[in-house]
Amino acid sequence: MSQTGAGAIIVVDDNAFVLESTKLLLGGYGFTVTPCKSADEAFSVLKGGRFDAVLTDIKMPGTTGIELLEKIHAYDREMPVILMTAYAELDVAVNAVKKGAFDFIIKPYKPDYLLHSIKKAANYHRLLQIEKNYKNMLEEDVKQRTKELAEALRMVKEMSKEL
Repeated sequence: MSQTGAGAIIVVDDNAFVLESTKLLLGGYGFTVTPCKSADEAFSVLKGGRFDAVLTDIKMPGTTGIELLEKIHAYDREMPVILMTAYAELDVAVNAVKKGAFDFIIKPYKPDYLLHSIKKAANYHRLLQIEKNYKNMLEEDVKQRTKELAEALRMVKEMSKEL
């Protein structure tokens, strides 16, 4: 998760023009964009950093975007993955959503729609992280207070014995 700006995003596409234009668009709105030319490169990058979302093309040589989605969710179930394709087929979109895609975008994409989807994904991921941190903090607080109560109970029992 990005600490500054709008968020940290991985963009994956084998088309250099799409990759560069998407990077410029999102970068112009404050996102830190890490471009990747393949799914394998993107997965390596994801494991080595903190990101808020992944935007990937579906049809790429080698590992496809759907396969990348599955790999990412096996690694980090909470990472929002947005799929995009120039080949809009209903069964592909339905399959992507069933496999956990956060959103599905058709290329050429409308910049406003892409930006809205990326913002929504980054905010969703941030909220999940805040919730997780809050739960961890509460669990630690409960452990500490339970320990304090156990100590107080032990002291009360000792005093009771003395009386």
